[in-house]
Order: sequence, then structure tokens, then C-alpha cells
Amino acid sequence: MRRGGRLIYALDVNNPHEPRFLWKIDNTSSGFSELGQTWSTPTVVTNLAGYPDPVLVFGGGYDPAVEDINPASITASSAASVTTATGTTNRTMGRAIYVVNALTGALLWRAVGSGTAASDTTIVSGMDYAIPSDIFVAKNETTNVPDRAYVGDTGGNVWRI
Repeated sequence: MRRGGRLIYALDVNNPHEPRFLWKIDNTSSGFSELGQTWSTPTVVTNLAGYPDPVLVFGGGYDPAVEDINPASITASSAASVTTATGTTNRTMGRAIYVVNALTGALLWRAVGSGTAASDTTIVSGMDYAIPSDIFVAKNETTNVPDRAYVGDTGGNVWRI
């Protein structure tokens, strides 16, 4: 959706003449409160250990409240907020990486900077900036099985998953 919203959806287009709606996730869906504007193109991953269905990997999105501030007006910046002469704006979204079942949209795993740890969640210290970037998934040359991924955030950090 990019600037169009904080959601992602899937269509079954196996029959292009009769596309079928599969699922929709937005920032009000359980486990997706960090979902910002969805700029990250979901990466389809197959052969992921423990998952018979294909999965989608995507960044948590873009946070326009802090990223669209005119850089010339910024007087202070931190991992938590940006300050200008008119006030302080807190970072509030996009600070996550998501893995979902491509067929159902079910949340399989997420990494977030803070929150409540759950079986599908990894809390990562320092994941404070929005992640609107596409995620690159690398495969083992010998087995052709995905074993790591890389993504950048708006704070200049590169994350290895």
C-alpha cells in the first residue's frame, strides 16, 4: 500500500480470470500493531525448515510522522524521537520484521524492538527505527534452503536474521 495505508493483503491469482481474495493484515490485526505504511515488498520464501507452505517476509513499514520531517528543522534526534523547534515526535511504528504464512496470513514469527515476548516474537534490543526496506533472503548454496536474511532500517542499521 506504501503511502496508501498500513495494510497488506493477498490474492490467489492462479486463475487470472477469477482472482480470489485470501487474507488481509493491518495494524489492528493481532500481533501487527507495529505495522506502518507497507513499503516493504513481501519476499516469498519456500523450503523454510518447519514450514510446508510458502511464507512471506517483510519489514514493519514506514513511519511518516518522524521520517517526513524536514531535516533542516531537526534540532535533536534519538532512537525514540525527533525534535524540532515546534516539538518532539516519537517513533511509533514500523520497528519490526514479520514472517507470515503466504496462504493464510497467519503470523509465524516477528522481531520487534520492544513489547511482550511471545512464542512468535523475538525482542531485539536496538530495533528502534522503521523498517520500510525489502528483505533480502539468502539461501545456502549447497542445500538451496534459506538460512539468513538482511534488511536495513531508517536509522542506518543493517539487520541479519
